[in-house]
Amino acid sequence: MQTTRSDMRMLDDKAVVGLLRSAVDQAGGQSAWARKERIDRTLLNRVLRGRKQPTGKIIRALKLCNAYALRGDGAA
Repeated sequence: MQTTRSDMRMLDDKAVVGLLRSAVDQAGGQSAWARKERIDRTLLNRVLRGRKQPTGKIIRALKLCNAYALRGDGAA
């Protein structure tokens, strides 16, 4: 199935952490999710606590991808 631009949604880090929290809850906790996804639990905890941004590995584990967008005001 091909993904079109209209199928995509932009998420900020806060929204990604919200999705991560849901995935962690469904897995039965941080340790269970980290084991399943082969991600360091301490890193996971730091992301959930807002001390670190979601890493590429976490983003991929959530079946998301990185995208870059220009700000509407033209600033880079």
